[in-house]
Amino acid sequence: MSGARFIKYTNLAGKQVPIYVASEVQHAGYKRLLDSIDPNTLNQTVAKVESAVENNRLFTASQASRTSSITITSMPHPSNEDPNEHSTVVAQDTQGTQVAKGHVTTDASKQQAAR
Repeated sequence: MSGARFIKYTNLAGKQVPIYVASEVQHAGYKRLLDSIDPNTLNQTVAKVESAVENNRLFTASQASRTSSITITSMPHPSNEDPNEHSTVVAQDTQGTQVAKGHVTTDASKQQAAR
C-alpha cells in the first residue's frame, strides 16, 4: 500500500476514528489506484465499513480500544480465502502498528470479526 486518502470519521468505542482509503495498492500482479474507483462503489464501500464499525460487528472490544485509524485496502470482491463478497480493512494503533485486519462483507448478515 502506498499512501492513503482521508474520507471521514466514524465512531468506534466512544472515540472518533478516521477512515482512509489506500490511494494505491499493488497485489497479486495488479495495481489499483484510488482515482480509478467508481465514486458510487467507493461511497457504498465506505458506508458499509462505517456501519460494520459503528454497529460493533467488525472489531473485538480489545481491537476497538486500540484502534486509532482504519484503512480500506480493497473494494468489494470475492477471494479464495473468503468467497463472500467483501472489502478488506486494516485497523492501526497510534504507532501505525496493525491491530487487526478484516473483511467487511457486502451482505451484512455474513459479517465476521476481524483477525
